[in-house]
Order: sequence, then C-alpha cells, then structure tokens
Amino acid sequence: MPSTLTPTPEQQKAIDLFADGGSLVVQAGAGSGKTTTLGMAARARNASGTYVAFNKAIVNDAGAAMPMGVEARTLHSLAYRAVQQHHRFGRRILADTRAPRIAPWAAAKILGLNHETVVVEVPQSDGSRRRKVIQPTQLASHVMRAVGVFCNSADAEPGIQHFPYMEGIDRRLDDGRRGRGNNRQLATMLVPWLRKAWDDLVSEDSQLRSRTNVHDLYVKLWHLGRYGVPGEFVLFDEAQDASPVMLDALFHAAKSGQQVCYVGDSSQQIYEWRGAIDALDQVDGSFPRTSLTQSWRFGQAVADVANLLLDKLDAPLRLQGNPSLDTRVHTTPASAPRPDAVLCRTNAAAVEALLQYQALGLNPHMVGGTDEIVYFATAAAKLQAGEKVGHPDLACFETWREVQAYVEDDPAGSDLRTMVRLLDGYGTQIVMDALTGLVAEREADVVVSTAHKAKGREWPSVRLAGDFPDEEGQDPSPPELRLMYVAATRAREHLDVSACGAVRKIMAKVDR
Repeated sequence: MPSTLTPTPEQQKAIDLFADGGSLVVQAGAGSGKTTTLGMAARARNASGTYVAFNKAIVNDAGAAMPMGVEARTLHSLAYRAVQQHHRFGRRILADTRAPRIAPWAAAKILGLNHETVVVEVPQSDGSRRRKVIQPTQLASHVMRAVGVFCNSADAEPGIQHFPYMEGIDRRLDDGRRGRGNNRQLATMLVPWLRKAWDDLVSEDSQLRSRTNVHDLYVKLWHLGRYGVPGEFVLFDEAQDASPVMLDALFHAAKSGQQVCYVGDSSQQIYEWRGAIDALDQVDGSFPRTSLTQSWRFGQAVADVANLLLDKLDAPLRLQGNPSLDTRVHTTPASAPRPDAVLCRTNAAAVEALLQYQALGLNPHMVGGTDEIVYFATAAAKLQAGEKVGHPDLACFETWREVQAYVEDDPAGSDLRTMVRLLDGYGTQIVMDALTGLVAEREADVVVSTAHKAKGREWPSVRLAGDFPDEEGQDPSPPELRLMYVAATRAREHLDVSACGAVRKIMAKVDR
C-alpha cells in the first residue's frame, strides 16, 4: 500500500460513488488496497454500516481499517447473532454447535432409512452392466449432504436439485458429460427423506443437529428469516465467491433500500466448483461500477504475468505493478531463492511437496490444516483392508482396486486420480504420518498450500507447483486460469514459475 492515506484517482472515484449513497460494484485487482479503500469510503459516508466477508482472518484485518460505527463481521457471526435474537428456537439451535457428530448409521435410523437399500446397474466401458448396492448409511449421508447444499442455496425449500453428484453410480456420456440417470433416480427417491431431515433440523429437539451441520443451518435460517445486515450500508468483500444464500440476502437488502457495495475481483473466483456465484456479475446492471488496478503488493514483473492470465480470461481489468518494488519472476530453478511458500493446485500435490521437504530435513507447514486429507487417507486405508467406508468419495466402492480402475479408466474419476496415485506411491500410513505433528507456520522453513487456501495471503517468495494443467495443444480452462492468477499474485518479491509449465508456456507465447 502507498505510504500515504491520500487516495489515488481510482480510489477517489470509488469513494465518491460510495459517498453518493447508492449501491455500487468495485472490481479490485490483486493487492490493490481494497480494504484501505473501503475504510476511506466508509469515513466519507459518515454513517453506520457493516463490513462482511467469509474469512475470519480477512475480517480481523479489515476491522482495523474501518471507522467507528462500522462493524467487521463474518457471514457466520452475523447469522449467529441474528438467529440467537430472532428465531424462536435460536438459543436451542445454537447450543448444538458443540453437539457430537451424528454417525451415518445413527442418521439412517433417525430418518427411517436403516432398512432401505438401493440397487443400481452401472454401465461399464465394455458394454456390460455392474450392480452396485447403496447401503442405508450411504443413503443417510447422501441426504445430509443434500441438506448442506440446500443451506448454501438461495432456495426456500429443499428439493431434488440439492442432491450432490454421487460418484461411481453413473458413467460419462459419449460427449464427455457426466451421466446422471442413476443419480437422478436416487435423488428423486430420497426427496421425502431430505424434507424429513430438514424438518428435524429446524425443530426444537432435533436428533440430527450437530456441530457438523448447525453452522450451515443457522446461516440458512438467517436467510429464510430475512433478518438482514445491520447498518445503513453493507461493504461486501470477496463478492466474486459469494455463496448463493448470502447473495440472495444482499439482493433483498439492496431492493429494500439498503446501500450495498459489492467488492471483489471476478478473476479471483475460485470456488465456482462448490456453488459460489460471482456477485459482481449478477448484481443490478444499473449500479455504477469502478475499478482498482494499481497493485501495491508486487512490482511490474508479477503484474505482467498476471496480465497475461487476465488476457486469456478476457478479464475486465489489468494490473499495474508497484513502481517502488523490484519483484522478479524466475523461469529456471537455479535463479530462484528457496521459497517461503509453495502453492499447489491439489491437496495431493501439496502432500507430495510436504514429503519432499521433510526428506530434505526441513520443517514444512500446511496451510489450512490436514483434516480433509487425513480423512480421505484413513478411509482409503480401511477400504484397502477390506472394510466398507463412509467417505462420500469412496462410499460406493467395494474394494480399493475398484477405486484404482475408476480413476484410471473413467473420466469422471479424474479429480481423485492424483490423490489415489499419491497413496499408492507412498502408502497411506506414510502419508498420514507425514501430516501429523507439523510445526506451526511461524516456525516453518517453508509453507505448503493449495492455491485455494492461499487466497487472501501473501509471501515474499512464492513457488508455483507443477500440477496446474499443462496439456499439449490445449489452453487451461477459465477456472484453472483464475486459480493460476490467484497463485501468481501471492508473491511480493520473487515468483518462481520454473515448475509450472502452464504459466511458462503462456509467457513463452508472448516472448516469441
């Protein structure tokens, strides 16, 4: 950020638009000082308001930039307080944030699914059909996952559209799309149980409520109750990755006359795969729009790499580097310093990087924790031992060999392929051992992270891993380009792309 609080012309335009009192949209590029700009805008407005974001660390940082009268809150803290104050069972519901996890067999019994099984016939690549039996515990888990999707949606009632895709019961169609015949039939059958689950969750003496679902539940109750956001205005940060439930609530607020400032970077939308919506693209077209393109985080060399990715995306803005920073981009490992952070596309590549640094005698740290990876590895170990497992990605497979065949032969299994190969290559126990007892970030020699979990972070020296898509003759897809843009713009002083063929190829095409 600039050493002075005097706004730049871009910042002043955003401040003036906000001071007019109407809702607006601000496209803010990576490192462009949006939080500082929002703080200056809030001071110019001289009214009460609320800054809202999803991440607690971002909210804590933003709180320091906001004037008196403007609260910085996470979406969940807003919803928690509103449900506590306004919902008739609010205090009873929120008490279950400490309730123990409900086992799938217990959920099946509560829902009345404990005697239900479903048999599906799955087409195979050789033209044959294979019977798969979906057990009561899997059915109950599928219903509870659908509840989570509904809670994140803008819908008023749960329905068939909220059931996630169950892997392993449909094959890809000839045109490459996922087959959905068995999934559709299963969801249709389970809709009554989905509604039964929802009715239980919102009751005073729910049997299904636990710490694993109550947080999604009270956000949904906040949305359905139209409890709103306090203040004369709302500063909605990271709007490019808005949850549908939040976006619908803010649409309602704006229609009711509350000023809403939607702030974010459409090119940093990286959670579309889990249902996020780019609010910057969805809001009322009559709202004025402006941009922040001057990045204070890095120099022009990184801005140039970012702009190549933005060109590929046909994005609405381009970045200007900080002229006072001599940031360098390295295309060969020999010229790059040891990184402070290694950013990977997948969890599997992050674990592999972790293992490699441990083998070198270094102490790495994994951003965001390792629970998700350990959960998958633990389920894989049980499946390898001949046990049935409840992990949503593995529950439909009877053997580990089935999983191996699925990820290698069926395009639908491509998202699991790297993790399966990692476990096969190193062994599940070695992977789980590597993930226990990691040092805290402040004590680490190097930080390892997925690009998703690095969102909102920055380090002096960043290395991009080699697992970003790099297929011959094919450009990366827009979601992959956005993820690379996020990863590349985390660097302040050094960006090492020597292992990232995808970025190097894009750079090479321009250099020719």
